Amino acid sequence: MKAPQVLVVNAGSPITSVQDLVAAAKKNPGGLTYGSAGIGSSGHINGVLFNQAAGVDITQVPYDITG
Repeated sequence: MKAPQVLVVNAGSPITSVQDLVAAAKKNPGGLTYGSAGIGSSGHINGVLFNQAAGVDITQVPYDITG
C-alpha cells in the first residue's frame, strides 16, 4: 500500500525549508503542530518518525475525517 505524504507550511510563514522547520521546532518545543487523519494514520506515524529523526517535539492534531 502507498500513502503519499506532503510537508507544507502556511504561505505567510517564515519557514521555507525543512532546516527552518527543525530550527523553529527546537526553538519552541511543543509550540508547532501538524495535522493528521488520526492516531495511527500514516501521517501520524510519519510525524512521530520526523520528531524522532529531527530531535524535535511537534504536536499532532488528529482530524476526524469521518464526517
